[in-house]
Amino acid sequence: MSQVMSSDTMTISKIEEESWVDVTHITQNQGLILTGFKLQIIRLRLQLRLLWTILKTYPSPLDWMGAFRYMMKLRKEILGGKKIKKAAMINGLIRMGIYTPPWFSSGFNQFIQAQLYDYKQSSHSVNRFTMIFMAITNKCAMKCDHCYHWDELNNPNELSNRELVAMIKTIQKQGVGHIQLSGGEPLMRMDAIEEILQQCGKESEFWLATSGVGLTIDKANHLKSLGLVGVIISLDHFEEAEHNQFRHHPKAFQWVKRAILNADKAGLIVAISSCLTEAMTKDDSISGLMDLVRSWGVNYVQWLEPMDAGHYKGQEVILPPTKIKKIEEWYLRYNFHPEYKEYPIVMYPGYHQRRMGCMFSGKKSVYITANGHVQACPFCQDDFGKFDVEAPENLWNRMKAKGCVRFINGQDSSTFRLV
Repeated sequence: MSQVMSSDTMTISKIEEESWVDVTHITQNQGLILTGFKLQIIRLRLQLRLLWTILKTYPSPLDWMGAFRYMMKLRKEILGGKKIKKAAMINGLIRMGIYTPPWFSSGFNQFIQAQLYDYKQSSHSVNRFTMIFMAITNKCAMKCDHCYHWDELNNPNELSNRELVAMIKTIQKQGVGHIQLSGGEPLMRMDAIEEILQQCGKESEFWLATSGVGLTIDKANHLKSLGLVGVIISLDHFEEAEHNQFRHHPKAFQWVKRAILNADKAGLIVAISSCLTEAMTKDDSISGLMDLVRSWGVNYVQWLEPMDAGHYKGQEVILPPTKIKKIEEWYLRYNFHPEYKEYPIVMYPGYHQRRMGCMFSGKKSVYITANGHVQACPFCQDDFGKFDVEAPENLWNRMKAKGCVRFINGQDSSTFRLV
């Protein structure tokens, strides 16, 4: 095992030996946002690719028309009836988000086949899952306000590297396009990341969900060489003091900046993930966050809503309908209004869940804890059993039969459905 990846843990003092970033635009390799006529041509190519895939999938002209209408309807549901207004080209590959493979790739063809399978089954093999979220450690150097992993934080009961690899290989045999490694702080278990990428990295896209703690340039380069595609770095406020307070560490914000810089230098895709608490739903807070991320040159931002799980369990953190409506308005503005065409692409799962239902709960995705327990998602923490105790398909089916307890057929049981 290489020296870069030799330790399971890292000390805060060791991390702080790196000089802190004090620059504005900190990325150089995050590509560019595609808009306008150039994107229209690419979209036309994409539609022709879709049509060709449909023709190869189904023998009947009636199915050709039905499948194409189904896919157009699906696109409208996902985008709120609007057309794609921007995508990002990074390392020569075009993506509209981090959870779908790059357009025109073999992975994207598999993604399309899986959607067509929902319309009508065919003889083509399809991925069982679009994505898997997997915690590989309970360790973490922070005590974040919104931590969904709070009850298990720093619990030593974790799967071994061998068990993690075996579990991932089992899931990959069923097919999965995107695997996101999380924690805790996954960078505190580098040996596991290394072994997973070495043994499983060619069958799926691997991403890392991190606070940025300890992502040195050596580690970023090494992870890139092993096949890691990108990092999703948490940033919960555009003001340094507020983010540090939320994360309960005075260097948290600087770790974010350092991680972005190092990931970018290594050629990893960078996305920012933000928890939009009620305080963050003010217009100036959302615009402040987006202005900052844009100034850093990052092209993807994920907005997550606070959930009453983990550290937030029992607290009144679910956003009221007025706040949800405001976030949705900002989501549509940043993704589709010409004034914001040069801003990062926003991914907002709540928007789609209120219209299409949840993609978790065994439908298109599941969450697996660091000790191998299968749950619907990181926030709906009903335990459906341990992965190695019974056949995985039994776990998926049981979970799918119960469904999402919050988003039922697109209806948000905690607030209401926005149309």
